[in-house]
Order: sequence, then structure tokens, then C-alpha cells
Amino acid sequence: MAVSDVRAIFFSSLLVVFFTSSSSSSSSFYSLSSHNYLSLRRQASILVSLKQGFESFDPSLDIWNVSNHKSLCSWPGIQCDNTSNRSVVSLNISSFNISGFLSPVITQLQSLVNLTVSDNSFSGEFPQEIHKLTRLQVLNISTNAFSGELNCDFSQLQELVVLDAYDNEFNGSLPLGVTQLSKLQHLHLGGNYFSGEIPPTYGGLEQLIYLHLGGNDLSGVLAGELGNLTSLEQLYLGYYNEFDGGIPPEFGAASLVCFSLVRFSEFSLVCFAVAPLPPPVATFDKASNASMDAATELKSFAGDSLTLASKLLLVAITLYDPAVKSFVGGSLTLACHNIV
Repeated sequence: MAVSDVRAIFFSSLLVVFFTSSSSSSSSFYSLSSHNYLSLRRQASILVSLKQGFESFDPSLDIWNVSNHKSLCSWPGIQCDNTSNRSVVSLNISSFNISGFLSPVITQLQSLVNLTVSDNSFSGEFPQEIHKLTRLQVLNISTNAFSGELNCDFSQLQELVVLDAYDNEFNGSLPLGVTQLSKLQHLHLGGNYFSGEIPPTYGGLEQLIYLHLGGNDLSGVLAGELGNLTSLEQLYLGYYNEFDGGIPPEFGAASLVCFSLVRFSEFSLVCFAVAPLPPPVATFDKASNASMDAATELKSFAGDSLTLASKLLLVAITLYDPAVKSFVGGSLTLACHNIV
């Protein structure tokens, strides 16, 4: 199974569990106090203003018109709260073929709990005013072309559980504000142009289950503080990042189900584990040669290194070939099973 498939399955499962558990609680995920809503006409007007920033979009959004405000809660991409059915709590316009920019006017819908605009062609800077959506629990802006630095005041989004900014064009340093999000469980900042080191304060995200920082321009020494993420199950740090030194021994404390560390400049071993990673865990580096006998080389390498991790149950091993920017698989999984 490809890494992208693992990510998709995990993210979908997380949202299913998250929405199910939230909707079954006493304060339902889609419930608001009756005095906290704007009029339907006002909310419709905000969404129409938002659409004015779209250069192109799916024809189904043509119904977004103030004259249709009474049917606002049945508009495509819109979901209202369960109690009064008068406040928009979810805006999910994923895969609506939208291009253009995301207007800051969206932050006027302060009842929003879920904002998902993934898999479109939004460009320009992401609205810095996002901190005004203090009820937000899911923010998914992945697979767009947002650019600039991601310097939003995330510290005010104390209800945020999911932040996915994968596959955009953000640059600069990794955002520090996310480290103040005590409820954050899923953080995906991969597939951008973030540079510099991973802040040691990322090790303070105690509730984090999924962390993906791969596919950036990160460098430096891996912070041992990441080993404090004892709830972490999936950690992706590879693809284009070039870290110095080895894997910190503190990583052995994490309850990792999946760990990926790939260096773009060389072949490297990628391990998916169903047990904590015992230190030290070695990487397998070879010159770029897609025609190499991967299984033979892997067995030879394992004889010297993987015995150090005898309790590590490997279930998949792949090699990344930078020449073709793809994974070399095939017999590698068999070789992995033969080793263990």
C-alpha cells in the first residue's frame, strides 16, 4: 500500500471517529446555542461574498445566491447545526474545481467548526484572520496553491483537532503557533517549501497522533523532543528534507505504527512498524540505481543492522529512487518478511 493510501485511510478514519464521538456528546458537534447565530440572509450574503473571490468553480455552486437564503442549509458544501438548523457549522467545498483566492470574509462565519477547501486550485496567501474562527475543530486546506508564510495566530484556535495544509506552496519556517494547540491530533504540513529546523516545541503536542513534515526543505538535527510525543502513531519526516545526524534515541519512546525517513539524495530505508522503534534504528543508503537487486542488498544490510531492532515487526519496506521520483517495490516486502 502506498504512503499516500495509508495517509488517506488514516485521515478518513480519524475524521469518522472524530465526528462520531463529537456528535454523540452532550454538546453536539453540530449544535450551537440559539443566541449565537447570524440570520440566514446574513450568512448567505457572506458565502456569496466568498464566492466572488472564485475565478472558476463547479456549476453546482450557482445556487449560492442570496435570493435562495431560506434554503441555505441545503446548499452544496454547507451543513448547519443540528439544533436550530440556522447556523452554518461546516463548509466543505473540497473538489469543487475552484480557482481564485480564499477571501477573509469567511472568518465572519464564526459558528464554523469544519472548514475544508481541499483539492482545489486556491492561490495567494491564506487568510491571516483565520484565528477569528475560535470554534474551528477541522481545518483542511490541502492540495491547493496557497503561498507565502503560514503565520496565522493559531494559538486562538484552541478547539482545533485537525490541521492539514499538505501540498501547497507555503514557505518560511514551520509555524510555531500550532504548538499551543492542546487538542491537536492530526498535523500535516508536508508537500510545501518550509525550511529550517523542526522546532523542538513540536515535541509538546501531547495529543498528536499523526505528524507529517515530509516533502519540504527542512534541515538540521532532528529534535529529540519529538520523542515526547508518546501518543504519536504515524511520523513522516522524509522526501526532500536533509537532516544531519541520526535518529534520536528518544524516538524509541513513541508508540509509532508508521515511521518514514527518506533522504532525497540517496536511497533510504523506509520502515512501517507495529511496535515502538527501539534505538538505534539504522537507515539503508545506496547510490541511486533503480536497477539494483534491492532484495539481495536489503538482506545483506539487514544482517548487520536490523538485528539491532529484533523486536521491530517490519511489514513493508520500500526504496525511494530520486532519479525517477518514485518507489521501487516488488520483492522488497518479501525480503522484509524473510528478515523477520
